[in-house]
Amino acid sequence: MIFKIVNIYFRTNFNSKHGIGHFVRVLNLVKKLKINYFCRIILDNNQIENKFKNFNFNFDFLYKNNSNFRSEQEDAINFCSKIKKNSIVIVDDYRLGFKWEKIVSQYTSKLVVICDDYTKKHYADILINTKSTLNNPDNKILHILKNVNKNNCRFLLGHEYAFVEFLSKTPKQKKNFFVITFYNGGAGSLLVYLNLIKFIFKNKKLINKFFLINVIVGPLSKNKKKVLKVFSKIKGVKVIIDKLDLSNELSNTNLMISSSGLMFYESSYYKIPTIFIKMTENQSIDNYSIQKFGQIIVLDKKDLAKANKMGRLIIVLVNNYKRLKNYLSNPQFVIDDKGLSRIIKKILE
Repeated sequence: MIFKIVNIYFRTNFNSKHGIGHFVRVLNLVKKLKINYFCRIILDNNQIENKFKNFNFNFDFLYKNNSNFRSEQEDAINFCSKIKKNSIVIVDDYRLGFKWEKIVSQYTSKLVVICDDYTKKHYADILINTKSTLNNPDNKILHILKNVNKNNCRFLLGHEYAFVEFLSKTPKQKKNFFVITFYNGGAGSLLVYLNLIKFIFKNKKLINKFFLINVIVGPLSKNKKKVLKVFSKIKGVKVIIDKLDLSNELSNTNLMISSSGLMFYESSYYKIPTIFIKMTENQSIDNYSIQKFGQIIVLDKKDLAKANKMGRLIIVLVNNYKRLKNYLSNPQFVIDDKGLSRIIKKILE
């Protein structure tokens, strides 16, 4: 098969405050696209740490020395100087919107925007929003989307376009124990779960299974050294640090407690019963929406202060796991690993 010469540029960023969610979505797209097309990821600064250098990706940077992002207009002008005209541009960056896109669109053949906020104004040819609440958007939401976007913008909405890679669902090891996994995204601190984990071990006699707790520390997580020091002292806790590919850990997890970011679709794909915690305002998720995926529990960050109540909830879920797992086995919406392929097909049409 002969592929048309296509240049694809990506604008994104990551940091310890806002995490690596945008960056990971871009990486997942690039992994597939770079096989047949020229791809370049453009970031603010040369911030690629050792953990990311192993990727065989093409990076470029907009700012040097002490210079940083100041405005959409300046960023757009700098970005356009880095790309070839009539290229495809894919942007996943919460700081950039209509102003940036209007300037960059003059130099592109197609501008693709990934954004989780359906009320934000854009100037995109294709808008991708994978929020679970947009699987069957009502007329009000569709009206808002059309009003805040460019005429003739194409919308790729909901779980069919989830950024889930092909992952093995077969556990790589035989388990003799029940695995509870705690995760707080690529940048969040795992210390928020400390009191809850202590409560579980303090009351382990109430749990009718032998269990192990995984604590997954993201690449940009805060207080890494302290987290490692604190949790390594607790017998029965395994600390997993700086891993981007969590397929083995997920395929061996029975119950998860996680921030409600990108992990929502991955845990649903693996059919892992999960307690989702809304750690930030932009993690908009609700109990009604997640029930359609077979999940049942969404809590707020403030609920972590009630470690005793949350701990009792986890104990109940573990002891009634068969019933919980059955509920997840037949969801209304099924997550598959074809979302990336669907996105790429629409982009290249």
